[in-house]
Amino acid sequence: MATIKSETSITLSLPPSCIEFAPSFPNYAAIGTYFLDKDANSEQGQKRSGSIELLEVGYDTLTVVQVVETEYGILDLHFSPHEPDIICTANSTASITFFRIGQESGAKHPEIVQLGLITGDDFLADGVLALSLQWHPANPNAIAITSSVGDVLLLTIDLAALETKKSMEGSSLAMDGLVSCTSIAKHELEAWTSSFTPLSTGIYSGGDDCVLGYVPLAEVTGDASQEDPSRLQSGNPRQDRRIHDAGVTAILPLSEHVLLTGSYDDHIRIIDTKPNRPKVMAGENLGGGVWRLKLIKSVTESWVVSDEPGEIMVLASCMYTGARIVRAVRDESGNWKFEVVARFEEHESMNYGSDLVPGCGGDGEIAVVSTSFYDKLVCLWRYRLDH
Repeated sequence: MATIKSETSITLSLPPSCIEFAPSFPNYAAIGTYFLDKDANSEQGQKRSGSIELLEVGYDTLTVVQVVETEYGILDLHFSPHEPDIICTANSTASITFFRIGQESGAKHPEIVQLGLITGDDFLADGVLALSLQWHPANPNAIAITSSVGDVLLLTIDLAALETKKSMEGSSLAMDGLVSCTSIAKHELEAWTSSFTPLSTGIYSGGDDCVLGYVPLAEVTGDASQEDPSRLQSGNPRQDRRIHDAGVTAILPLSEHVLLTGSYDDHIRIIDTKPNRPKVMAGENLGGGVWRLKLIKSVTESWVVSDEPGEIMVLASCMYTGARIVRAVRDESGNWKFEVVARFEEHESMNYGSDLVPGCGGDGEIAVVSTSFYDKLVCLWRYRLDH
């Protein structure tokens, strides 16, 4: 196993919790931060704050070019696959926020501006944290949200109308007709993550209750932006709590029924969910809670569901052991096996977020930006896939 050293690193002013590169500006990444002020006035409760920071990434340089301070901590963020200039964040104040990234003519760097904050009792109760979010693959206005009280919610938002508003709060959401929300699943403890299947026939969720959940969804037809989220659920949810020995924290579908998972039990797994009883096809202990998973190279669903030999490469963000590059190999008999091929361990606290620098890998080398929480560290490093 190769041990990787960083090209460069910087320290942020607040702890980073998530990171994603901007599709329209591939040299820039958005980083969400989260700070819990434990010394805040106890009568007002604990105070959480944060920021969304725009990071410029060069070949061997990292530079923060913008900081948008927020009155809430950011726990997750993702760019829209449909409108790649739109960012949505999951927040500590029972809310989500939409931002847009753009670059004015003559400006040196792109800039992030807020479009609107969505909050209110008809979305999440006061005091609840929005822990993760996922954009719907087919519906540009639909988003799945998970919460600290176990909710898995499906929201549809009129993003065009949102562009004209600064903020929407409370009951005005429903009255304005800009947001619809329905609960599609419930975990007994924190719902850490969710992920739509590639063809949006279902959504998986993972919770601190060790449950891997699945809800079948109806096919999106006609004008997807007008779809009522309550009509998207098409069948009975199912849950499995036998596979994972601790909370399910990461879900990465490879096809409609084959997925990778990460867990607090330190394992990465590849699971076939097509049978009535899900089957673990391979697993590997990565030595620390597996918080996030990202494919290094895309794979086709036709290959995933076949028995053809081959491999996939995965970037794993492990809370207590740093980042890992993991190879999953399927042999000629259709059996899977994991192999950890590289590790990056310069982080001295939780590695909650890592992302691949876009456009790399064509010459066999990938570049990665990874983060760690309490030491507020952001690192740039490289690895050759042909090692």
